Amino acid sequence: MINSFLVEINNRDLENHDNLSLIEMKEESNILSLTFKLQSDLDEEDKFQIWKIECKDFIQRRICDDLFSSFDIFEEHVLLWEYNQPKAGLYFKGTTENISGLIGELYLKHLSITQDWIPLTEYINDMVDIQELIKAGYGLLANAPMEIIEEFSEVLNKFNIKPSIVSNGIMRYWDGGSWVNGHTQYCVLIFGRCFVIAKEFKEERIQ
Repeated sequence: MINSFLVEINNRDLENHDNLSLIEMKEESNILSLTFKLQSDLDEEDKFQIWKIECKDFIQRRICDDLFSSFDIFEEHVLLWEYNQPKAGLYFKGTTENISGLIGELYLKHLSITQDWIPLTEYINDMVDIQELIKAGYGLLANAPMEIIEEFSEVLNKFNIKPSIVSNGIMRYWDGGSWVNGHTQYCVLIFGRCFVIAKEFKEERIQ
């Protein structure tokens, strides 16, 4: 794990006086290597630390910035539900005159659950326009981890639309090339609004 780097980060003030930046990223086979620079505004310019984090068997990543005000690793997180929860399909029967209200409620519920880490379009049926689908009065609304599907089901009930959850209860995860039955323990490394999901993280202080 990356205990030493986390201890160093926890002793810093990334919101104010300390800077954490990504200065290099390399991908080789199934290993993603991230090199970070940690420096304080209060230190002299030549006083900084360089840390290399190896993300072994990484399966997903989003690198969108290069300067971060937070850094942590999690074994439980909404980003991991895709890999540690059964998937389910949410079907429905019935409709509502307030289609915009229903879509808005689904969006707000999704935002509350995922904290904006995952777009709603990741789970909603994109084979047909959602307004036309609801207007039709039946069909597949979403495929998602069970916890999200159960929350969506409550929203449908609120609009007097009958939900139907279909799941075989089998755990499946994406191995980078295909869906595989089973359960694999992943962790997620989150820095700012960036993240890497991998099986193992190793640290090395270079400077």
